[in-house]
Amino acid sequence: MLSSSLNLHWAFGFSKDKVGGVQSLCQKDRNALFFLSSHSGVIYDFEQRTQTVLQGHCNIITCCAVDKSKRFIVTADSGIDPIIIVWDAISCVPVKTFYNPHEIGIDAIDISDDALFIATLSSCDPDQAIEQEI
Repeated sequence: MLSSSLNLHWAFGFSKDKVGGVQSLCQKDRNALFFLSSHSGVIYDFEQRTQTVLQGHCNIITCCAVDKSKRFIVTADSGIDPIIIVWDAISCVPVKTFYNPHEIGIDAIDISDDALFIATLSSCDPDQAIEQEI
């Protein structure tokens, strides 16, 4: 049986207009960075010259953050059925997914230094009188 899903292997561009859309994952034993590329996050190891594409969002990713230890990456999107995904930056697998955290989506996100807490700012719809949520 053939699979109908796409499996990306390389990203040739990044989301340049996203504030904080490029994050350093550099440590003494690792030289890598994380960047947003539309619906995916990408970990680029510039010593090995390899990319690992983190796929899981149905909408364009609007924001991301990395914890102080650079072990966890959190990504969020806006649109229909928005989600937040917490990724393990070493194994490159999702650790936790939050479905519909805000009605419209997420405009900003941050993660605590110890990676125990996530703070989000909801997107706002200019056509509705709904205030942004934290």
